[in-house]
Amino acid sequence: MTKVIVYARVSTSKQDLQRQLSLAKDYCTLRGYELVDKIVEQESGTKQNRKGIKQLLSLTKEDCDLVVVSELSRITREEEFQRVFSKIDTLRDNGIGIVFLDNPDVVYSKENPISFTQFIMLGVKAQGAREELMKIRDRMKSGRVAKLKANPYMVTSSQISFGFEKYANPNYILGQTPKSLIRINEKEALVIRFCYDMACNGKSCQKIADYLNTTGNIHRHNKGEKLWQAAEVAKMLRNKLYIGIRTIEGVTHEVIPIVSEEVFNLASECISRNRCIIAKESRFNPLKGLLFCGDCGLPMSIVVNNVGKQTFKCLYASYHRKNPNKKYKICNNNYVYVDKVLETVWNATVERLKSDEYYGKSKITIRDCKRQMKNIENEHKQITNEYNEIADDIRKVIIQLDKITDSFLLEILQEKYSSLKQALDAKEKEIRRLGNLHTELENKIREMRSEVKFNEQMTIHEKATFFNKTFLRVEWLGKKFKRKGTLTIHYKNGDRIDIEMANK
Repeated sequence: MTKVIVYARVSTSKQDLQRQLSLAKDYCTLRGYELVDKIVEQESGTKQNRKGIKQLLSLTKEDCDLVVVSELSRITREEEFQRVFSKIDTLRDNGIGIVFLDNPDVVYSKENPISFTQFIMLGVKAQGAREELMKIRDRMKSGRVAKLKANPYMVTSSQISFGFEKYANPNYILGQTPKSLIRINEKEALVIRFCYDMACNGKSCQKIADYLNTTGNIHRHNKGEKLWQAAEVAKMLRNKLYIGIRTIEGVTHEVIPIVSEEVFNLASECISRNRCIIAKESRFNPLKGLLFCGDCGLPMSIVVNNVGKQTFKCLYASYHRKNPNKKYKICNNNYVYVDKVLETVWNATVERLKSDEYYGKSKITIRDCKRQMKNIENEHKQITNEYNEIADDIRKVIIQLDKITDSFLLEILQEKYSSLKQALDAKEKEIRRLGNLHTELENKIREMRSEVKFNEQMTIHEKATFFNKTFLRVEWLGKKFKRKGTLTIHYKNGDRIDIEMANK
């Protein structure tokens, strides 16, 4: 007698597990099979390493002859078809057949190789499971957004930010209000405020982490096993939740702040300034990441020459030494004195920012960005319409595949399906690319509209911040056998100036 194990899965306790088991029992009774065991689990179908699926894939011929599942989506809702087929192949390789009760006459087993038609039908079902997953995710997202709008303190994940704690909603109504909410944990809030105070007083993230570790303030997310790390402190100091801004699913909500916006901004500024400072204050480079060689294009770094003066020198020799097998353009650029570059760059930029040409260039660039954004929006709309049309065509092909049995027609439809799927993936990729371009242009306009503040009394660290906000890049190209060259400044607004500079 054929021995059968039934596999059943639900995502939540609200779903009907008994229905799947009853269908499997009726199937076995009708065919005279022996139902010897069942594998039942309550997990999302998107999870790969589920306990139940591991148990299922470890079954052998000695355990059973056949596995019965109500439908393919019970096995998995993964987005990659290859993984879907691999699970079926694993059972077949173990000598076990598998049948899905939405098509009970087809058994996938080692003795019965998967035909071309069956392969197509499995692909169609996998695509259907994936699309249903997308619908479920969209419904969950819209549900979360609606509930968060009504109550911005709703718990949305198992990971609660440091400084907050989870508690049961006393006004919970099933399906209408959040089950759990967050509130400020006053003990942790004191630690957060102290960290911001330390940052505002010039302490680095590493020093703040060291202090927290030596005073016994263990991060609860580390379960007492690990100490605070500088990266965790930096992430905490950047978390806008602490100034009352909670962003979920791209929507911003207001909650009670732990620190003021002024303290948050001051701490961010101080931490950024600390990052700019290198080990030796005397070697601080305010043009770090901005100054490049005008000959080979590699970065220029500060080195001290044989008479003790600081110079910017191209890193060609260093790059070539570290990567001898990589071909670099041979560089003939000479060094340039640091103080001369900084003085020239500062004076030229201050003068440029006061000119009508600079702001005129900003207006032109903003206008050009808006024009590009409009073109992107139109293109995005057109491609989205094309995407929807292809998706409709795919749905029609899937319906036809369910009805047609002629192998020749099935092969034609399979080719059409593959072609449409490739076109759909290409459109989806293009939509993402256009979205990223649009965001980049929005950020560029925002940067150019923000006021650039400067004064003659700025420290070297403040100038470094100023340079990073204003410059796209700076290039130095020396003239061979002459102590002069050209310093080119490229501004973020698209403006550019070339300065003939003496290097002495």
